[in-house]
Amino acid sequence: MFKSLIFLSCAWLVFFSTAAFSENTASAADTFQSQQSNRPEVGKITPEEEKTVERRIIARNYMALGLGPAGLSGLSSNNLDYLFLYAYYWEVAPWAAIKFKSDNVFDFSKSSFFLSTAIGSNFFLTATNISPFAGVEFGVGLAKKPHFDAAFGFVIGGSVGVAFFRTSSAQLLLDLNVQTLLKKVDNENPDKYSLGISVLF
Repeated sequence: MFKSLIFLSCAWLVFFSTAAFSENTASAADTFQSQQSNRPEVGKITPEEEKTVERRIIARNYMALGLGPAGLSGLSSNNLDYLFLYAYYWEVAPWAAIKFKSDNVFDFSKSSFFLSTAIGSNFFLTATNISPFAGVEFGVGLAKKPHFDAAFGFVIGGSVGVAFFRTSSAQLLLDLNVQTLLKKVDNENPDKYSLGISVLF
């Protein structure tokens, strides 16, 4: 009796396993056939399908190096200071560019400085060879005044300027930039302002 139950149990197990395997195989075959039917065949891809991924704006990118006169506020600096600038620009449209920049102002006589790294955008008023623009930016900065520890915090800023030779592969940028550190140094938020001349290449 016990051997008969074992035999019947094994027979049922083999039967159900075979049925389940057959069903899974059929389902996998149907899925494979469905995927194959959705794939385009050689010679049957339409021009519209070819350009589906290609219809993108390719950003034109530039590296920039610049310098110029600058000033510091709230950092005990009354002298003419020095701007050193490094930036990277991506022109994503005829009227807009994304920028990543690091512009740093030093007062060497007072050991004061304002360093910043920011991300922002420039918005051009025209798409001509000489294009006025306005820009905004947000980032982080480090400022120091004599006899006081450096302060680190977020930075906001804006700029106005003119881009020359904009239709060329190399450009010249003249911009007036102002930034504020959102962290107090000796109970005052430091500012920096600069007139930068940059070469984009």
